[in-house]
Amino acid sequence: MPLIPQNGLKKEKEIKAAIDQQLQSNLQLANGAWKERIQESEAGYRAKFKKGLSDTQKATLASSYEQAKIILQAKGQSLESIQSAAENPGDVSNPVSFLFGLMSVLIPMFPYNEAAGVQTMSSKQSPVYFLNMVASDTRNGIASGTNLMGATYWENNNNYSSNLASAAATITATVGPFTMNLISPQINMVNNQYVTPGVSTPNSPFLPGQVTIQYNSYQLTDNGQGGFPAAPWLASASVNYTTGVVIVTLAAAASLDDVLQVVGFWDLDQVTPAGITFQWDTLTMYAQPRRVRASYKLDDYYAAKKMLQDYDIDAIMSSGLAGFLNKEISGGVFNNMMGLPQDVVSWSLTLPSGVSWAFQRLSILQPIVQMSNTIRANIQRGAGNVLVGSTDLFNIIETFGSDLWEPVSYEAEPVGPYVAGTLAKKFKMIKNQDYRHDQSIMVYKRNEFEASYIVGSFIPLYSPDPLTTDDLIARRGYGTSLGQTELLANSTVQLLITA
Repeated sequence: MPLIPQNGLKKEKEIKAAIDQQLQSNLQLANGAWKERIQESEAGYRAKFKKGLSDTQKATLASSYEQAKIILQAKGQSLESIQSAAENPGDVSNPVSFLFGLMSVLIPMFPYNEAAGVQTMSSKQSPVYFLNMVASDTRNGIASGTNLMGATYWENNNNYSSNLASAAATITATVGPFTMNLISPQINMVNNQYVTPGVSTPNSPFLPGQVTIQYNSYQLTDNGQGGFPAAPWLASASVNYTTGVVIVTLAAAASLDDVLQVVGFWDLDQVTPAGITFQWDTLTMYAQPRRVRASYKLDDYYAAKKMLQDYDIDAIMSSGLAGFLNKEISGGVFNNMMGLPQDVVSWSLTLPSGVSWAFQRLSILQPIVQMSNTIRANIQRGAGNVLVGSTDLFNIIETFGSDLWEPVSYEAEPVGPYVAGTLAKKFKMIKNQDYRHDQSIMVYKRNEFEASYIVGSFIPLYSPDPLTTDDLIARRGYGTSLGQTELLANSTVQLLITA
């Protein structure tokens, strides 16, 4: 989707206010009407993951409760009955309690929360936010308005704030003279040479004694008077400190594709420092629905409940439905992530000659580290840190010892994708059996505003009143409405395990 730039201090303040209002509005719900329900959800989450819910998770949960309340009220439920049901989420026989129980367990534990940035959406079409840094001056080859830290680009020449200027030329079969311009951003074709553009610099002279000629392995620095010391490879050379023009004549004709470069430093004390502007930019996201209708026969339900009275079949039904919804919702997010354009790193199951399986399996760490560093090289912000893994990958990872593999403990393995543990004390691992057995992906997430992928939460989970007809079949619909989009381009890497 296209970026919608938000320029100017006024617009930036408006966006910051919108972010704060959106989050604080839902946090007020989390600390107000839904406080006890969220505290109970957080207690279960803390017991599992040894940490509390983030503000974003609380806000998302509170928003979901509120949306469910609005939907139920529109269907004729009284506020009192909804609140009473929400206070007893363990009462599976009450459909509203059942819904709030599902939301309390599912929404904080959706594994996409760990792999994607999650922001609440106030409407079906809503902006999500990310931090941008923009050059406000033209300096050292970087034009004003260039994204220094954007969603799809990071300026990587590292000279924006410096006083360095350089120009280079590929030269062939001539002694010159070669005219190198440190200031004018233009291309010159002189004496079979291709001169790369010099950089745009402020109106400031170059510092005498700090202009250097580099030719192959030779290097000379100016004498501070506009000339250069004598050298066997150099016939003559001069520099104009005001114009930035350096003229070089070689003593012997250059060989094929020799490189001549000049480097200088202009006087930074005579100009203001390079300017940068921090601003919050937006992506427009559209929430897309998912809906399912669950049906069960009441006579079968009560017969099973009577025969299996030693079992909590309500909890079994609840767990089964929760697993299916997680598989559909989180699995859908991860499928979309896999569909993004991405680099591919391969690793082979085939044992090299003379190498044992016990040793070979450990070698999978190398491509995983490579994936992480590939993401860092692509986006510059940070390395990949979340791996959504397939069956083949976990067949290997789960054989590692505790020095490398720290699994999350569950009473029973969850249905659908789930957070499985931490690899090498660095990579969060999500098990996803729906990926093709030999494909996994790594993504990057620092926080909810800086991640490879963003999920916009409009209604994470909802359900209207159930309907029971005269055939004793109870029908209940469930749905969700989420927006999804890539935020940081080139920040997912696929791992392909070959035979």
